[in-house]
Amino acid sequence: HLLKKDCVGCHGGAGAATIDGAGTPIVASAAMPSYPPDGSASSALAGGNFYWVLADGTRGHNCLAIPGMPQDPNISWTPGFGTDYDACFVCHSFANFMPAGIPNNFDAQECYACHLRISSCESCHRPAHHAPDGGPGPVGEAGGWYRFLISSYHPDPVLGVVGIEDPDWEQTVSAADHNEYNGASSPEGYPDHSLSHFCAGCHGDFHGNHNSLHGDGASPWIRHPTHIALPASGEYALYNTADGATPGPYDPMVPVARDPGVLPGMAAASAQVTPGSDQVMCLSCHRAHGSPYPDALRWDYD
Repeated sequence: HLLKKDCVGCHGGAGAATIDGAGTPIVASAAMPSYPPDGSASSALAGGNFYWVLADGTRGHNCLAIPGMPQDPNISWTPGFGTDYDACFVCHSFANFMPAGIPNNFDAQECYACHLRISSCESCHRPAHHAPDGGPGPVGEAGGWYRFLISSYHPDPVLGVVGIEDPDWEQTVSAADHNEYNGASSPEGYPDHSLSHFCAGCHGDFHGNHNSLHGDGASPWIRHPTHIALPASGEYALYNTADGATPGPYDPMVPVARDPGVLPGMAAASAQVTPGSDQVMCLSCHRAHGSPYPDALRWDYD
């Protein structure tokens, strides 16, 4: 594998199989994976697959390091990044983040070079294949972060993502067989090892209380909320309900993030969903790499 030189050399596949004979997850397949995931050898993994983005640039993240990857024909600017420095201030306005604050010689173009596009796999991942992340429980810095999610270009530990890794990347999946995602400590502000705040590094305008009509983090929302707890009352309290009266079990097609005070005490995936604690996050609706649907949605929005 080391002789293949790059990420795509190992994580690209000639067929539809999504885990190769060496146990390597395949996220850029040459043939169409099975979707929705069905537990077969070609079942799409948790992040989806760049297969669909290579065929249609609107179907997910356009990682330009993958040979043949097209640009999205509908956009020239990362959705939700904004047209000013606001996205930069999410991290750089905090004195305990390095570099501390915005330097006097700050050039936004240096940020835009990475944050307005995904130039390589390392834009989101910092490989740490030999890190001891065997579990049980959440993977953090000692294990190379959850799915290596810390940008190679921003390797400050405050930006790493914490989570519980499903051993087969959700090739087989059920209510009790899935990844577990770390929720946010607040809808706003400082990076906190949550998946949604990691996404906010490039899509910041889609995150936070300003997406509610009155800026208070309460309904009505003008954009779908992220890293907001599922309501404990009302129609949305009945997540995946079967009887119309109580919440149902965890549905891997509509995952939730766990309260950051709860996840550290978890040793493995749980089938239980707790309204008022578990959170809506970016991956509740989107795949990380790509899907058969526009914008890497998990299902057909129509």
